[in-house]
This record gives sequence, structure tokens and C-alpha cells, in this order.
Amino acid sequence: METIAVKVNRTYADLIHGGEISGKSPFIESLTHGGYFLQIPRITAETFREWDKCSLREQLLSLCEQDYFIEENFHKRYPYPLTDKNIKKKVETLAYIVAKPTPGQKQ
Repeated sequence: METIAVKVNRTYADLIHGGEISGKSPFIESLTHGGYFLQIPRITAETFREWDKCSLREQLLSLCEQDYFIEENFHKRYPYPLTDKNIKKKVETLAYIVAKPTPGQKQ
């Protein structure tokens, strides 16, 4: 299954591109309830190559991208334009959490 975000309500729906997915995942089928599943390894910079064409849902998923953080000492930097106020707030919150040292952490 190649989609990034899946909603299972005993049917599979592609939450990024729309439409129903006809294939089944053995892992998802082994669950006893419906749910939402993000396949984090599938969220890459390529997903957001054409940022201006990304939906708000796709932009929100950019927060889960594992490769986008740029190391600068202990601080991380979000590389995409912050055009949505809700996503901007989430990025600011994550940046604050990452920048604030935990007890015992070296600066």
C-alpha cells in the first residue's frame, strides 16, 4: 500500500488523493476496529516537492516528515513556508519543545 494516510472504516480510503483503496493490508486487517494510520516512512521531501499545490492536510503531514529537520546544534528548522496559521503554531510549539533543554541535557 503506497498511500501515506489511510482511514479504515472497514473500507480503505486514500486521505491524500481521495478515493477508495481496493487492496488490503494484512497488518491493518489484523486489527479489530477501524482507525487512522499514517505511514511515516512514506512521508518524504518528495511528497512536498510542489508545496504550493499541497493541500492543508498534506502540509500538516509535513510535520511528521523525518528528513526535514536540519541539524544546527540542538535546534531544528522547518524548511517549508508557513502560510497556514494553525500549522505555524504547531511548528512554533515543536521548535520550542526541541529547543528547551531537558534536565541533564548538554547545551
